[in-house]
Amino acid sequence: MNARFLLFLLAATLPLAAQPALDTPFQSGMVLQRDAQVKLSGRAAPDSPVSIAWRGQRLETRADARGRWQHRLDIGAATTEGCTLRVQDREGNTELRDILAGDVWLASGQSNMEFLLGRSTGGAALSEAMQDPALRLLRVRHLLPTGPGSYSPEQYRAAERSDFFRFEWVRATPEELRDFSAVGAVFAHELRRAEPGVPIGIICNAVGGSGMESWTPRRVIDRAPLYARIRGERWQRSPDYDAWMRGRAEENLRRVREAGIARPLHAFAPSVLYEYAVAPLTALPIKGVIWYQGESNADEPDTARNAERLRLLIAAWRRAFGQKELPFIMVQLPRIADPKRPHWGAFRTAQKQVADALPGVELICTVDLGSSTREVHPPDKAPVGRRLAATALRCVYGQDQPRYPVLHTAARRPQGMLLRSTEPLRSTDGAPPRGFELADAPDAVFRPATAELRGDTILLQGEGRVWRYNEGTALEPNLVGAESGLPVFPARSYGADDARSAKGS
Repeated sequence: MNARFLLFLLAATLPLAAQPALDTPFQSGMVLQRDAQVKLSGRAAPDSPVSIAWRGQRLETRADARGRWQHRLDIGAATTEGCTLRVQDREGNTELRDILAGDVWLASGQSNMEFLLGRSTGGAALSEAMQDPALRLLRVRHLLPTGPGSYSPEQYRAAERSDFFRFEWVRATPEELRDFSAVGAVFAHELRRAEPGVPIGIICNAVGGSGMESWTPRRVIDRAPLYARIRGERWQRSPDYDAWMRGRAEENLRRVREAGIARPLHAFAPSVLYEYAVAPLTALPIKGVIWYQGESNADEPDTARNAERLRLLIAAWRRAFGQKELPFIMVQLPRIADPKRPHWGAFRTAQKQVADALPGVELICTVDLGSSTREVHPPDKAPVGRRLAATALRCVYGQDQPRYPVLHTAARRPQGMLLRSTEPLRSTDGAPPRGFELADAPDAVFRPATAELRGDTILLQGEGRVWRYNEGTALEPNLVGAESGLPVFPARSYGADDARSAKGS
């Protein structure tokens, strides 16, 4: 055995020198928010100087006694050319390659945001057409699916060791697109088409079946009176928590509890998704949020409580990302012909109230989309992504995009009630407008009303002094903007002298 081979064997048995590492979600192939500062953080040799190199910048910091370090980094202008981020300590260096500077958006919510492009209508063709080297996807994948079934103790412990989620940046190839959120992918593709010089990073951390409570920080749960009865372990028995979510969590965790694992976490528990799937992302400046959620909270008939849930969540995320008016664009719940979901109309009202009240919060109308059956996961997701993108381009990028028509009370005439729209309207099928109802008071029984279209006004005839439009579940709307072709927002009046109007989206 020669000396060279002995040296090789000795080197192979020695531990490799430790290299500095960056925290989640910093990886090769990512997009960093242009014209912003990012808070880099990671691990290095204890008490070691740490140098950072990025686009001509060279920065210095030092790891503490535990080997932790952090430093703010100016990202600079948008670039479609891959850049290298180099971090070095006294024992080695780490390089993240092919990083772009552009706009980063977070796509969050529950199963209809999670719904994969490969399963959506036309998904195969879309994934081929949307491949783009300047579009990057960050999959935040939950390691414990929330579908039916019970986790094994081994499955739970493995997920727990990985903090329950896997973060992975990938390029937008057809294969990766098919395995990504359909709504998120189409939204990002439309932004790329409109802003070709700006790379887009789209993050999807949606989890099927999740409620707003899971996405809300613990400090909010612990302080807000709305959440007094779900704190700690009380959520598992609380009437303030959706019964389906409680039941699914109990089913998923049955074998884990039987194995003696104390206080196991579930994605549906208060704050869990915020802590594991949102908080790690707050080191990244983002351009905005698109949010498709509500199916798991819409069984709550109280519009005011759901509106408060939304307001608390939006305010908390804005605080966490350090952006006071972080753009937050919501998908209004679409139609569904399911008598077991009678309160979707009330939830749409809650969404609209929040969007009208908060600056930087927008809402897209989808009452003409969704299901004409009981299917809660309609597969045609591309129109949703395109409408989200159009609203982002108008409200965030300042481009000229059409608004949704909005109705308000104009006057009362002897022949009926007159409503006015923010733009001229048309019927898509030539029939009189459908979906209008009248009642004597906001909380009284509503009865169908006859509607006559007159340009940008509608004359309602029937009994009652309070009106509403398309607040049911099984909807067949036929009223759209004459020029935009966009559906009219569901709307209602709130009293005899009500003349509210909305900002529209």
